[in-house]
Amino acid sequence: MGGIRYRCDRAQRLNITVVHGDVTVAQLQEFAGRQDADRKWHAATRSLTDLRTTRAPEITVDALGMMAALYTKMRADDPWMRAAIVADTAYEFASQYGAVRDSGWSRTNAFTALEPACAWLDADLAEVSATIEALHAEIAKSASA
Repeated sequence: MGGIRYRCDRAQRLNITVVHGDVTVAQLQEFAGRQDADRKWHAATRSLTDLRTTRAPEITVDALGMMAALYTKMRADDPWMRAAIVADTAYEFASQYGAVRDSGWSRTNAFTALEPACAWLDADLAEVSATIEALHAEIAKSASA
């Protein structure tokens, strides 16, 4: 079973998202709606998404383009931002998303490890790691409930 959680660090203007397990396009769309309703999410100028423990078997190239267009529309009035996607086995998927998502107001890069992603975002590795661990714990807790 999959899950998606995020946390907004207002002080760093950084959103951290963890996508874990099997996720569907419907789950991703519902999650995007929650983010769009969150003013703190819109205020962030940096984003890190951890896909290292996810599988997205039903995500096609068309679905990838649809999600990129959705996020582009959601962020249309937001400040310029940088987004890092950390993925090991899903690196190619993350790179494709970054290619279709980049625009004049954002830059999305894929990474295979957390350390270079944090360096590129100028984010504190220890804080990001602790947040990712806490988000994984939230996902595990909701799965066992």
